[in-house]
Amino acid sequence: MNDIWVGLTDVSKNDDCELNLDGAGAFVWWATQASSEEEFLRKLTKGLEHYKLALIEVERIRSFDESDEVSEDFYEMVERARQNPEWVCFGTFNTYPHHTA
Repeated sequence: MNDIWVGLTDVSKNDDCELNLDGAGAFVWWATQASSEEEFLRKLTKGLEHYKLALIEVERIRSFDESDEVSEDFYEMVERARQNPEWVCFGTFNTYPHHTA
């Protein structure tokens, strides 16, 4: 099994997005099994396309460490990624009301 990689994204909805997101966009963590940052980004791109989300920015990409102090929700996202090696899993969407220039 590959390591679990995580990354924080800023995303917005495309017109045909079926996710029920209030607001213009959201910050959300993603997790997936990957062997490198490049593989994480490839899987993230596929996940964003599937959910019809536009990536604004991605940061804090790293391999998850069991010693990391994270919330229960974050840890559940990591566990889902462990159980689903081919998919990228997302955490809670923290939405914001509008885009700023």
